[in-house]
Amino acid sequence: MFCRLNLTIASNSMILKGYFKTIVKNKHLSHAYAFSGDNRNEKVDLTEYLVALLACEQSDDAIRPCGKCDTCQRIKEGNFPDMLFVEKDDQSVRVDQIRELKQWLFTTPVEADFKIAIIKDAESMNTSASNALLTVLEEPVENVYIILWVNHSSNLLPTIQSRVQTIFFDDKDYQGEQEEFIEQGYSCSQAMILSYFLSEETSLLLDNYTPESFEEWLKDYQLFYQKLVQQDKMSFVMVQTHLKKHFKPSTLSLMGADYLLFLNYHFMLHLIGMTAEEKLPSIYDKLFSHLKSSKQPPIQHLVELNQHLLNTKQAIQANVSAQLAYEQLSIKTNK
Repeated sequence: MFCRLNLTIASNSMILKGYFKTIVKNKHLSHAYAFSGDNRNEKVDLTEYLVALLACEQSDDAIRPCGKCDTCQRIKEGNFPDMLFVEKDDQSVRVDQIRELKQWLFTTPVEADFKIAIIKDAESMNTSASNALLTVLEEPVENVYIILWVNHSSNLLPTIQSRVQTIFFDDKDYQGEQEEFIEQGYSCSQAMILSYFLSEETSLLLDNYTPESFEEWLKDYQLFYQKLVQQDKMSFVMVQTHLKKHFKPSTLSLMGADYLLFLNYHFMLHLIGMTAEEKLPSIYDKLFSHLKSSKQPPIQHLVELNQHLLNTKQAIQANVSAQLAYEQLSIKTNK
C-alpha cells in the first residue's frame, strides 16, 4: 500500500516514520499536514510518533523517539501540554474553536520548544472556521505545527489544500486499477504510476494522453527532476523545451508537480536505504542509481526541493502561470 504527498506515498508505518524522522532531523518539517483517509489508527500512531520525535528526552538520535521516557508516555496518553486536539462540537468544528486554537498556538510553549495542534474531522469545518484557519496557514510561525485529520482531503477548501502537505492513508485497490490500465494498452510501469494518482487526476491523464504520449510525459518529468536534483541550470530551459506542452489544461501542470514529489519522496527513501512496500519499476532504480553515482545530493537538498515543489503547486493554484511557476522552481532549486 502507498501513502501520498499529494500523490501516493506508502502508508506503510515504517516508511512514513522513516520519512518524518529524516525531515525532522534536517529541520524541514512543514508547518501543516493533512492526514487523509479512513484509517484513524494509523493517523493516531503517526501523529504520536511525530510529536515524540520533536519532544523525546532521549538524546541518541539513532533511536529517538525512545517510547519509554516520561515525555513519550504522556504524548501517547494525550497528556502533553504543548499538543492540543480540537474535536468537532456536535456536527462541526466551529469558528470560535479555531479562534481559540489560534490564540493557543501563539502562546509560549510550556515544556517543549514547539506547539502542535491536531484538528480531528477537519473537513467538518464550516466556511467561517475554514477561513479562520486559513489566516493561520497563510502566515506560518516557526515551531508551530498543525495536522488536519480528514477522511477526504478534497473536502477541504482548495486554499487550505494548497497550504498543507497531504499524507494519504487509504485502502485503494491499486492492483485492480493497474490491471485495468494494462488492459487499456498501458505498460506495467505506466499502470503503476497511473494508479498512484487520485481517480479524477487519472481520468484527466487518460483524456489527454495515449500510452505513447504518456510515456513522453513521464520521461520529460523524469529528466526535469534529474536536472533539479543535480542543480543543473538547464532545468530552466527545459520548462520551455520539454514541459510547456504539458501545461494545458493547467491541472496537468499540478499533476506534473505531484509526479515530481513522487520521484523526490522515493529518491529520499532510496538514499536512506528504505524502499516502498511494493517495488517500483526498474526504471526508477536506474534513475536513482544514476543520480546517486553522478553527484549524490544531500538529503537536505531533497527536503528543500520538496518544499519548493509544494510552493510551485500553491503558486499555480493561485493563478500564477504554470510556466512562470516552474521557472521559479528551477531558479530557487539552483541557488
